[in-house]
Amino acid sequence: MEPQINPYQPPAGELVLPKHGGADLVDASRGQRFGTFVVDYIGFISLGVLVGVAFAMVLGERSEEVLKQIPDFLLGLLIYFAYYMIFEVWLGRTPGKFVFGTRVVDQSGAKASARQVAVRTLCRFIPFEAFSFLGGEGWHDSISKTRVVRTKAP
Repeated sequence: MEPQINPYQPPAGELVLPKHGGADLVDASRGQRFGTFVVDYIGFISLGVLVGVAFAMVLGERSEEVLKQIPDFLLGLLIYFAYYMIFEVWLGRTPGKFVFGTRVVDQSGAKASARQVAVRTLCRFIPFEAFSFLGGEGWHDSISKTRVVRTKAP
């Protein structure tokens, strides 16, 4: 008599999970990265204007008085941080990255975590961080263990 085979029994082989495709991903070019920076800077300025308009709509004449109590530098940092956190955590891409066909991923190619995006964004505040690209990858990539990769073929 043949042994009964249980159709619900899990397979005996080793489970092999698919990779995120990190090896297949192509890093964004310096030109794409610079273009992304320019578009995102315009987006950051636009968000700042929207915040100002929102304050004016909500607080009316008191908005100028309230905004003067917040140091410009601090308000700018908060808006900048919010801009990158919202877009890179939620979509994995900022508007500049959409325009230039790139996205942020972790080193294996998976979507970057909120913690990685936060570290990445905070690293942008390091003085002269933009010059770190002259020697290779930027500090906000290396410290946060992220990459910016192409989403479109070149």
